[in-house]
Amino acid sequence: MYPINPKEAIKKVLSEAERSGERRVLVIKGHEFNSIKDVVEELSREKSVLCVGLPETGNVRTISYEETDSVLGSTFDALFADLSDELRPNDLGILVETVRGGGIIVFLVPDDWLSRLTRFQRELISPPYTERDVRQAFKRRFLESLGSEGVWLLDGEKLMGVERSVEKKKTEKPQSDDPVESLSMSEDQLNVIRTILSSAASPKKQIIAITANRGRGKSAALGLAASLILGRRISRSIGVTASSPDGVQIFFSFLKKGLEAQGMKYNEVKRDGKTVAVISGRRMVFYRSPISMSELDIRIKIVDEAATVPVHLLFRIARKSRLSVFATTVHGYEGSGRGFTMKFLKAMESKNTRFLRLEMRIPIRYPEGDPVELWLYRLLLLDAEPASVKEDEIRYEKLDPEKLDEEKLREFYGIYVLAHYRNRPDDLAMMLDAPHHHMRAVLMGDNVVAAAQICEEGRLNKSMIDAIMERKDSPPGHMIPSRILVHYGNKEFCKLWGWRIVRIAVHPELQGRGIGSRMLSFIHEEAEDAGVDWIGAGFGASPELLKFWLKNGFLPVHMSPQRSDVSGEYSVFVIKPVSEKARRSIEELNAEFKRRILSTLHDVYFDADPEVIRLVLSAGTHEERPRLRFSQILRLRDYIREFNTYEMASDAIKELLISYFMSRAGSLPEDAERILIAKNLQGRPWPLIVRIARKKTMKETIDKVRECVRSLYELYSDVLPRLE
Repeated sequence: MYPINPKEAIKKVLSEAERSGERRVLVIKGHEFNSIKDVVEELSREKSVLCVGLPETGNVRTISYEETDSVLGSTFDALFADLSDELRPNDLGILVETVRGGGIIVFLVPDDWLSRLTRFQRELISPPYTERDVRQAFKRRFLESLGSEGVWLLDGEKLMGVERSVEKKKTEKPQSDDPVESLSMSEDQLNVIRTILSSAASPKKQIIAITANRGRGKSAALGLAASLILGRRISRSIGVTASSPDGVQIFFSFLKKGLEAQGMKYNEVKRDGKTVAVISGRRMVFYRSPISMSELDIRIKIVDEAATVPVHLLFRIARKSRLSVFATTVHGYEGSGRGFTMKFLKAMESKNTRFLRLEMRIPIRYPEGDPVELWLYRLLLLDAEPASVKEDEIRYEKLDPEKLDEEKLREFYGIYVLAHYRNRPDDLAMMLDAPHHHMRAVLMGDNVVAAAQICEEGRLNKSMIDAIMERKDSPPGHMIPSRILVHYGNKEFCKLWGWRIVRIAVHPELQGRGIGSRMLSFIHEEAEDAGVDWIGAGFGASPELLKFWLKNGFLPVHMSPQRSDVSGEYSVFVIKPVSEKARRSIEELNAEFKRRILSTLHDVYFDADPEVIRLVLSAGTHEERPRLRFSQILRLRDYIREFNTYEMASDAIKELLISYFMSRAGSLPEDAERILIAKNLQGRPWPLIVRIARKKTMKETIDKVRECVRSLYELYSDVLPRLE
C-alpha cells in the first residue's frame, strides 16, 4: 500500500461509496482537522455535510455533541466528527444513521487517544476512583473493529481496509397518487400506512404490531398514517406515547408533513421545546406518558418504541382502545425489542383478538446489506444474542472487560437484550470502561447463562456526605447511599462499602430454575471475601421482582414517593447485609422504612398495588406492641361480634395493623393482608375492595373483611382480651 494523505484517503473511500451506493466509514488517526478542511469545504458545495465537535467551516452545518438529538430524522451526504475529546456511544449510533447511501462518515482520533479521556469517560468516574482508573476497553473495541469491508483506517500515511466491489442497486420509490402516500420511501412504509388506515376505518377491534430494525422509517410511517386518519375524518383524536416526548418527535415531524401535503392547517403545542400535540381544526393528535395512556379510554392509540414500555402497560393500552398500534425497533439503541417480541407479541398471537403483525425490512437511507450498518451493529452489540443452552454444571466467573473475548461479551450482553432491560450503547460503554462497574457471569459449560453488572457504592468521606446532605455538587454514582442520606440522614451507613447490582438476568430458556438466586449467593460469597459490607439493588416494584429479591434475604429500605411516568411503578431499593456492622444499620433502616410506609399509605401510596405494599411490609421483623385504648378495644370487639360497622372500628383496626406489619407480618393468609392493606391502610372504597377480595357481592366482601379482622385480633390473644 503506497503512502496516502487524508485528502486522498477521503476521496478514495468516498469514490467507493458512490460507486456502490452504500455508506463508508473512514477513521483518520493522528491528523488535525486543518488537514482535511479544504475537502470538507469542497464537498459542501455539492453535498449536504454535517460536522460535529469541529470548528465552524463555511456553510457547513456544525453542531456540538450536546445537539446530536437535533439531527434525528435528518439526512446528510457526509459526516465529519472529532472523537478526540468525545465518544458517546448513543451519539455515535444516532449520527452514523443520518448518512445516506453513497455517503461517507469520517472520524478524527489523535495518536494518544488511548491515553486520554473523553468527556463521557470523565462522567464515569465515581469516588474513590480517579481518572487513572478509567478503562479504555470501548475505545479499543472501536479501533479493533476497523479495517473490515466498508470501514477504513488511515493511520499516519497507511490506509487499511478491505475494498468492497458491489454494483449500485437501483431502489425505486413506491408510486401513489395520494399526496401523503407519495411521501413514503419504501414499499414497507406504504404497506404500514395503508394497513393502519384501513384498520382505523374498520368498526372491529384491531391490534397492529410493527417490528423493524433501525433506519427503516417506522416512526415516519406512523406519523403519515396518523395525518391521513385526521385528514379523512376517521377519528377526531389519536393518542401517541413512548417512554418520553423525545421518542415521538420524528412521529410528530411526519404527522405535520402529512397534514401539509393535504393542505391542512395546524397548531403545535410544545413543552420544554418538544412537540406534545398537533391540533388541526377540531381534530388532534396528542402525547401522553405510557401510564397515562394506559388509563385513557380513546378510540386510537399509537405506541412508538413499544419495547421501552413495560409489557403490563402495553396490555392495558390495548384493552382500552379499538385500534392500538405498537411499533418497536427490534435491534436498536432505543431499547430491546426482543423482550417485546417474546412476551407481548406471543401473548397477543395467542388471543382471539384480531391481530396483525407487520415487519419492515427495507432500509430508507441506504441499501440492504450496507456494511456500515453491519459494523455499527457489531460494535454496539445491537444484535447480540445469548448462547444456545447445553446442559452442564454451572460455575461463577469474574469477567475482565479489557480481556473479554467477543463471543463471551456477546453472550453476556445478549442476555440483557432478551431481558426486560432498556439497553443503550452508553450502557455498554459504562460497563466496559467505568472503574466502579464490574461484570459477573454464571456459565454452563463454556456459555454464559446468567449475567450481572455490579456497581461499587459507599465509602463516602465527610465532604461527600455533606455535599449530598446540602444538595450541592454531590459525587456521581452512589445511588443507594444518596437516598439513605436524603431520606434518613444515616451518615454511618454511607461510610460502609456496598455493591449495587445494576442488572441481573438469566437466559430465558433457564428461568425459574434458581440460577438467579444461585448467582446472588455467588456474589454474596465474593463480597464476604472482599470485605464488602452490603449488597443492594433498585428496581421498579412489581410483585414478581420483589418476591425474587425478598426470598434471597434482601430488605426494602426505600420506596420512591412518585410513580415512574414510563412504567407506572414505584422504585424500590433493597439491601442485604454482608458485615455485622451493616446488619444493625440495615435493620434500623428497614424498621424506619416500614413505619414511614405505614403512616403514608393513605396519602402518598394510596393508589399503590396492595400486593406490592404487602410484599415490602412482609420483610423484616421489629418488636412492636399494639397501642389500643380501652374504647378502641371495645369498638373492635363489637365490630367482630357484628354489633357495629367497619367504620366504627376503623381506627382500632389501623393500630392493630401497624403493630402486625412491624412485628408479625406473614402470620395471616396473603389475601387477608392484601384486603386489610387496601381497605384500612389505603382507604380504598368498598366497590374496589369487592374486586380485590374477588367476591361477587358487597355483603360477601363486608363479611370477608370482618373475617380478616377477626383473624388479626386473635393473633394478639396474648396481649388483648379474649373474644367471648
